[in-house]
Amino acid sequence: MSSVDEESTRYGQEISDTKTVWMKITREKEKRVNEQIFLRGQPLEKVESFKYLGSTISADGENTKFLRNF
Repeated sequence: MSSVDEESTRYGQEISDTKTVWMKITREKEKRVNEQIFLRGQPLEKVESFKYLGSTISADGENTKFLRNF
């Protein structure tokens, strides 16, 4: 993550450490534990789902919340 942050800064952009979250998408639950990503020495929040362009994406790769809205 530090190289992405460094390149962003080089082009006048800043990654927000308060707004940035991360998610690992995998169907294997045991592979989704005890992982951290750091930005400027601070751990980023890991989430199990997030909303993107009106769809809810979940860590198991499902998109069922979007489909239920129809």
